[in-house]
Amino acid sequence: MWLPSYSVKQIVIIIIMEIFLIRLLQFVLAISLLVFLHEGGHMFFSKLFGIRVEKFFIFFDMSIGKWSGKLFSFKPKTSDTEYGVGWLPLGGYCKIAGMIDESFDKEQMAKPAQPWEFRSKPAWQRLLVMIGGVLVNFLLALFIYSMVLFAWGEQFVPTKDMTMGMKFNKEAKALGFADHDILLGTDLGTFKDFNIDLVRELSEATRVDIIRDGKHISLHLPGNLNLLDMIKQSPRFVAPYIPSEVALTEEGSPAQKAGIAKGDRIIALNGTRIETWNEFQDIMAGLNKKLEDAKKLQKGEIQPTDIDEADRDYYLERRYPAFGNLVPRDVASRAAKERCDAGFGVNNTGLAVYLDFTEAIGRLGIDVVLQRYGNLFDMYEEITDVKPGEEVRTGADGIKYTNPMMIYPAIHYTMGGLWVDYELSTNIPGLFAIGECNFSDHGANRLGASALMQGLADGYFVLPYTIQNYLSDQITVPRFSTDLPEFKAAEKAVQDHINHLLNIKGKKSVDSIHKELGHVMWEYVGMARSKEGLQTALAKLKDIRKEFETNLFVPQLEGVNVELDKAIRLNDFITMGQLIAIDALHREESCGGHFRVEHQTEEGEAKRDDKNCFYVSCWEYQGEDKEPVKYEEPLKYEAIEVKTRNYKN
Repeated sequence: MWLPSYSVKQIVIIIIMEIFLIRLLQFVLAISLLVFLHEGGHMFFSKLFGIRVEKFFIFFDMSIGKWSGKLFSFKPKTSDTEYGVGWLPLGGYCKIAGMIDESFDKEQMAKPAQPWEFRSKPAWQRLLVMIGGVLVNFLLALFIYSMVLFAWGEQFVPTKDMTMGMKFNKEAKALGFADHDILLGTDLGTFKDFNIDLVRELSEATRVDIIRDGKHISLHLPGNLNLLDMIKQSPRFVAPYIPSEVALTEEGSPAQKAGIAKGDRIIALNGTRIETWNEFQDIMAGLNKKLEDAKKLQKGEIQPTDIDEADRDYYLERRYPAFGNLVPRDVASRAAKERCDAGFGVNNTGLAVYLDFTEAIGRLGIDVVLQRYGNLFDMYEEITDVKPGEEVRTGADGIKYTNPMMIYPAIHYTMGGLWVDYELSTNIPGLFAIGECNFSDHGANRLGASALMQGLADGYFVLPYTIQNYLSDQITVPRFSTDLPEFKAAEKAVQDHINHLLNIKGKKSVDSIHKELGHVMWEYVGMARSKEGLQTALAKLKDIRKEFETNLFVPQLEGVNVELDKAIRLNDFITMGQLIAIDALHREESCGGHFRVEHQTEEGEAKRDDKNCFYVSCWEYQGEDKEPVKYEEPLKYEAIEVKTRNYKN
């Protein structure tokens, strides 16, 4: 079968022409219908009163040369009327016998009036014939409006039935109104619906009747309020309280994708409890303002100190009023990421938030704050050339604004590792674990830099007094020979692995593959995890492993080969990433730094499953292409009570 071929330009032209022709055809059909009905109105009354209609044409049949201009016409044998379609689509006409304004037939007008002519009829009949077209147009419009009204109707809730009452601004409250007052009417009449007429009556009334706390009372009004000012005020002079219930969700909308359905009631937004749609709108308006500020900060159009106190979002204090900035690090990190994911992050990347010391400086004084955090301020200034704590300006609200610190908390990493005894010895004789690679005495969360402190404490104060106990037993043990088969096997395995890495000779550097690994871990195994995301991560990690084994490039260098060292470590990192993802996928709960989005409370907090997940586990490596084996050990707490902490109140 042969098909014509067209260029992109030709296809575009065809599409545009098709659209144009369709619109043109729609226009022609609409005009034809209106003309038909309009001229039909004239013809109806003419026929009704016995007036002869000589022509009834849709569009004009203006002659061109010898051509009559008719596209189509016919005249029934029993009729005096010729019906047809002209070529000029600018209207139509109904030629009525004896109507000079229509026919301009002066020869006919010179003759005596005939009974079938327009001019021979009484004035009232001639009037109906003349207005017949307009009358039909009017009736058509009335019919269409009636059908619309019948289908959708006029729906409203009478103000007296608005049981939640109204919300008033400060100007209205100065006149005596209070939130949740139910408006009934004024001395000018009873309110029917909440619309502009209600506000107009309030501006002109001297008395308003309301229901407050179930009692009917009246308030006096001046009677000369400025209606324009009342309309322009923000917040509005008066607005009805609307329940925060979802009436519908559009197909494919973000609300529908988020799982919001008709009949759902919104009880909180960004950690703030709400009861009405008005509160939802107020919060959203504030969020929109904060979002605009965030975009300006990202573009460098404003500085953080340019934002007034009322427009700042202290999200940790808002979400966790009982603890604020003192919530655990995993909670704070997730909250920071949520703000950045929602578009409220700062920096040119939008991946940062501010740590603001303004309130602390105002409360404690700069000297106390510097005594506590001076070293932190110095480090930040050294890195960013911005001096935290420095007074920048005094705002209109009287607050002395200082430079905040730009931060972005990283993933809350898993604490602990190998089991150790009180001497920091593992279950392998001669292998000691110090710092955060052991599972000793720390819990689920710690302050920054404490990892270094533990390593120093273990190395300086613990091991010197514990490792000697092991070494004292080894004084009489002879040195191990490197000729042992176990040593040779281990050495050969390591050398074979090194030779394999050097001989892949691919095109990707160690750093590029390392970045891919980091991206996958950040996106799918980070602060908030999901079953779907973890499964995606494991699939991508498998691809990264394949890329590492087949397309890695490690240069062969004499002496210390840094790239080879990084490659050996990256091999372990990929394995560790797979293990973390597998373990997170198996743990069906949220606890500490492990947060599964499927397991959270209605307020978005971690939801533990102590019944099924109260254990510590480890995995036995079975080989690269085999699933590891999981071992569980139940946790038993005897000295402390296990409970979920509430950071909100």
